[in-house]
Amino acid sequence: MKVQPRQPQLIPALETKPQATGQAAVTARPDSFARGEAKPQVCLTMPPSPTSVESAVPLHPPEGPWYRFKKHVVLFLTGIDYDPHVHRLDDQARRRLSEALEPGDVILRRTDGTTSNWVIPGYWGHAALYAGDGRIVDATTHDVREVDLAEFCSEGDAAIVVRPKGLAPEQVAEAIEYARSQIGKPYDFDLDFEDESRFTCTELVEKSLQKATGQGWAEGNIMGISPKDFLNDRFEFVWSSLGTMIK
Repeated sequence: MKVQPRQPQLIPALETKPQATGQAAVTARPDSFARGEAKPQVCLTMPPSPTSVESAVPLHPPEGPWYRFKKHVVLFLTGIDYDPHVHRLDDQARRRLSEALEPGDVILRRTDGTTSNWVIPGYWGHAALYAGDGRIVDATTHDVREVDLAEFCSEGDAAIVVRPKGLAPEQVAEAIEYARSQIGKPYDFDLDFEDESRFTCTELVEKSLQKATGQGWAEGNIMGISPKDFLNDRFEFVWSSLGTMIK
């Protein structure tokens, strides 16, 4: 029996649009594939790995029982507003503050009627770094954040601005970049200056300036750094809503 050779079978040209993410997309030149000259190229577009997405989010370090106890005690002692009121850093004060600020400036703020004033030494209760363009980077009891100047002022009754002396523009930029790189990290209820996984407001400002200049700026002590410790000869007094430099 004589076997006839099979003739090549022409099949219709294949042309499909890429499917949704995670499905195979089949592509080929219609003419070449129909003639049997090319095989379809399969390209898989996979969804991003959950690990790669989560790695961009700052991870909160674990909290042991003793740390959680200290956290709750501090929040209880400092988080009571015993005299609710409309804060005095109004639109007029905010405009004057905005006109005085330059990137890299340190802003100290006071909020009246809160128990945190009983715990924090000095008149001022909070410290922040001015990042320029009306943006503030600071560490609150929630986390390190970046907010606009209006929101920052809406939480206070008085503010003072001091400027680190002798900083070059690239040092200012480096300090701001470091502060922003900490956004999302939690508050440091351990008050551990060596731990860069958590920050207090004064730790964030001091470390940002230290990373940029290689020197210390606040006059802290064994108990840590308070906002008033930035009012020293390493800084130039710029502006105060009170008209004077009060420690």
